[in-house]
Amino acid sequence: MSKIEVLYDEHCYLCQQSKNIFKFLDWFQMIKWQSLQRFDQEISIDKEELHKEIHVINSKQVVRRGYEAMTYLFLRTPITFFLGLIMSIPGTNKVGDPIYRWIANHRYRLFEKRCRNGSCSIS
Repeated sequence: MSKIEVLYDEHCYLCQQSKNIFKFLDWFQMIKWQSLQRFDQEISIDKEELHKEIHVINSKQVVRRGYEAMTYLFLRTPITFFLGLIMSIPGTNKVGDPIYRWIANHRYRLFEKRCRNGSCSIS
């Protein structure tokens, strides 16, 4: 299995904590974390979209974002694999996407005391 690249906001507390947890769970070192602030765009992703939600790029340059990206990550770590399977069941995205978007849209309010420079804010 080849490495996947995860683009995250290094100024966002929630994003940093997600990275730290997944780094701990990534026993096989399959995930490469890349700050979106330092991302060298080899593929075309709208810069504004990068700030809205997490993005995962696999070895074939397929980009997944948001709930789909989190599902993909959960499937890549042994401890969260079964959660990833549940999240992959057809139709679960009808509930998962809105929950993900709500958290992403409210991450500044949820973690405002821990975010720097208002970077957790999404317009």
